[in-house]
This record gives sequence, structure tokens and C-alpha cells, in this order.
Amino acid sequence: MNFPIDVARVRADADVFYRGEKLGYLDLRRWQEANSTRVEAHEEEAAALAVESHVKDAPLQITDDDVFTEVVRALVFGGKGVVLGIKADVDVETETALGKFIVREIPAEGKVFVKRELNSPERTAPTNYSSLMHRTAISRGNLKGFSPKIGSLQILETTKSALLIQAKINITNPTDYSANVPFVNINLLSNGTKLGHATAKNISVVPGHNDNIVVEALWDPLTSGGKAGVGQGRELLSQYISGFNTTLTLKTHNGTIPSQPSLGQALSSFEVEIPTPKLKPPKNPNHRGDDDDDRDENAPHFIDDATMHLLTSSATFTLLSPLPHSTIYITYINATAFYNHTDPVGSILYDLPFAVPPGATQTPRLPVDWSLDSVGYEAVKQALGGTLKLDAKATVKVRVGRWEERVWFTGGGIGARIRI
Repeated sequence: MNFPIDVARVRADADVFYRGEKLGYLDLRRWQEANSTRVEAHEEEAAALAVESHVKDAPLQITDDDVFTEVVRALVFGGKGVVLGIKADVDVETETALGKFIVREIPAEGKVFVKRELNSPERTAPTNYSSLMHRTAISRGNLKGFSPKIGSLQILETTKSALLIQAKINITNPTDYSANVPFVNINLLSNGTKLGHATAKNISVVPGHNDNIVVEALWDPLTSGGKAGVGQGRELLSQYISGFNTTLTLKTHNGTIPSQPSLGQALSSFEVEIPTPKLKPPKNPNHRGDDDDDRDENAPHFIDDATMHLLTSSATFTLLSPLPHSTIYITYINATAFYNHTDPVGSILYDLPFAVPPGATQTPRLPVDWSLDSVGYEAVKQALGGTLKLDAKATVKVRVGRWEERVWFTGGGIGARIRI
């Protein structure tokens, strides 16, 4: 019997594989329109029927997050697209001279190439956050080019172990893509230890400079990382206030993009390290003209200058607070000053709290225990009436609101005026 046959619709149960490992399955239970073309017999090959169906927006259900992570890794950093294998049992609805028939569970398999770039780079229309993450990583291999800088900072809430901080961030988007971001939450880590997380809501990112992006960050090493978090948080703060080059690690998680938990989890294996944004302290209004520009580049960021009084064995410091809206309290100081990096000059032990409000503040007179037989003290006496560059090492307790932390500090090039 010989009669024409056409395929009008198809549906399938299709498993998706990557490098032989099952990634998930395509939900193709709904009938899809199809068309068929007869392929004539050729030499030893019998006649066949080529069936074609265009499937659009078919849900891909991920069943193995580890395999999905490998797919994302290959797309983001592999330099090209990936090939996915498809194995399916296909139902076809046929139309013949005898009527319509459904032929079930015809085995089929093939390969699908997934492109690395979703759209042409020339397109800059806003897209969703997941696409931005994808394309940014593809364009540069990482997110370091965003170069975050803090425009302003405000402490919103405090507890004994945590700070809720709101900052306006200026970034440079090195890609050609724009995005509207309804919500994103990213964990903050240092040396592999989680210290808190940052959240941004309803922001727009365009190519190039982006100013005043509002971000809220929760600094909570105790809750986030336990004892290890407290220790690492203290170490990071100490290095930061001492002017060291420190970094933060950004890491996504399954709640980074609430509507795409699998994507957030998959991207969590791609940790991005960025320089810790610098807090710029205010200028000292007592400095005239370009005095600021003449100071030692290695001087600590938040100690502006010092005055040492030999007769009263005391010292005062000018402190520059980086917080424009909050008062810092120093509740304990144990410090030693050095001349020529190693020769002790004297030490300060002081445990009466004093305030450091926004701007430039002079401390109360702090008692100095001179190292009388040292080369450093001789250098101080010889500099009477002038200035001397000193180094310092200290352990300090600082408090903002209910939050309090003990940190260490080391700094060089502090300009100290020596007075009688």
C-alpha cells in the first residue's frame, strides 16, 4: 500500500545532557506545530520523512545544579558556546488518506549549540539582571572592571556586632550592555570567610560611568561567619584603616536573584575579587592652600597630624572622620610611637571615651610615657619647636552606636609638631 503521509504536530519527553551528564529536561508535553518533507530514496538509503518543528520558549528544568554550574562556567569563561545533547521519545500526529494517527515514543536524539552571546554587542537596550550577569562576565571574564567607589556613606542601624550601612556607589560599567535590576543580593567575603551581604533594589546600569547607585550592606561577621568571621572582620578593618591594599570577594547565592535561584547558585562558584572601596576622609580646614598635597603619601588616612608636649608629657591628634553623618567614639587606646620605624619614642595608654564627630576633630590631651633612654626620644627633643615624622602602632577600641570593635592600627609618616 502506498499513500502520502504528513506530520502536523509533535510532542516529546526530552532529556538534556552536557558532556554525557544529564543537565535536566525540556518540557515539551504540549503539542507543537510541525511540517514534514518527503526525502526521496538515494542509492542504498530508503525514502524518509524529514519532520521540522520550531520550539520557542520551552522550559528547561534543571535537575543537576553541578552540571548546570559547568554549563554556565563554559559559557562565561570558555570563550565559545556549548553543545548540549538531546535524547527524546517523540509522539507525532500524522495525517494520511486514512485519517489522523498518533505514533508514540519514537526515539530521537541530536545536538543543540547554545550561543555564548545572546544579542549583538551594539544593542544597549535595558535587559534583565540575569542577562547582564551573563554578558558582563562574557565580555570581560570577570567583574573587576566595575571599579566601585564610595560617594557617600551613612550608618542606618547598629547592634553589638553588626552595622547596616547605606552607601552611594559610583561604578564604571566596562561592557556595552545596560540593565534594569529590580533586586540583587550578593555575599561579601574576605579570605574565604563570609562577613555580610550587600543589597541593591530598583537600579539601572548603563555603559560607562554610573553615579549614586544606592546600596545597603550588612556588616555582620558574627552571624555570617561565626568566630572565624569575627576574627577575619577585625583583621580586614585593621588593615583597611592602616591604609593597606585590601580586597573584598563578591559571591552570589541562591537568593541573589529571587526569581532565578539556580542561576544565583551556579554563579556562586565564580567568586569576584574587587579592591575594597576607599573612604575619603574630609580635608582639615586648618591646612592652608595645598598643605594636603605636601603630606606623606604613606601617612595613615584618618590621622591628620599630631602635637607632642614635652613638659606635660602629653599629645594631641587631629582625626579625620570618614563618616559624614555618624559620630565615632574611641573608648580605648594602647599605642606606641616610633622614630625611624624602629626606635620607640613613647607610649599612650588611655581608656576614657572621647567623641570623633564628622569632620576634623582634635583629641583631648593624651598622657605619654616617654622612652627616656631611647634614640627616638632624643630625636624628639632635638626637634623641639619643629616637626618630626613618626610611625605608630596601636590597639584601639572604636564604637558607633551600639556596635563596638577592637582593631589594630599601624601607620607611618605622621607629622608631629614638637612643643615644650
